[in-house]
Amino acid sequence: GDISSPTIKAYARTLPGTYCRLPVNSSYEINRYGFYKFVDPNAPKTSNVIQLPQLKLNGVHFILDLEATSDARMDVILDPVGGDILTTYGNGNLKIEIPTVGSTTIYGNYEIERGNYLFTLQNIVNKRLELTKGGNINFNGEVYKAGLDINAVYEVRSSISDLIAADLEGANAQTKAAAQSRVTVKLLMHL
Repeated sequence: GDISSPTIKAYARTLPGTYCRLPVNSSYEINRYGFYKFVDPNAPKTSNVIQLPQLKLNGVHFILDLEATSDARMDVILDPVGGDILTTYGNGNLKIEIPTVGSTTIYGNYEIERGNYLFTLQNIVNKRLELTKGGNINFNGEVYKAGLDINAVYEVRSSISDLIAADLEGANAQTKAAAQSRVTVKLLMHL
């Protein structure tokens, strides 16, 4: 393309240590930069450097074809103020495009291998739910309109006597005592 408005295409695969934060409920834009500077870290250091005229860039159109692997962590920030965050590890082929003009777009399906969801309710309730394998995030262009199909589980030991109180009417003392004992309860949430 035009040297003052280059298009950069990259093909990449994630490795261990890769970390991505994706805010999906924010007006935060990551695709506007004030300048670009390309350097060669292996270039010899000399004191007699000839200054060439600076190239003025109008912007860079960036296209990334990404193979996401379960080595990489992706945090999907649903509510930055409240703290609702999906922390995921998964697999998928994603196409990320950051145009010179316009919004960032992401296309592809990301299948969750493992992770958790920090659920917050008005900064009073904070519960960490474990994501089940096989959920997915479907990116169809606009980052803020990604489709979630994810199941999460919160496990706690609790008494179920309040749930079966009507059934305990007329029950013997041993049955009532058994209902008061703590059992494993799983809360299932579908996002």
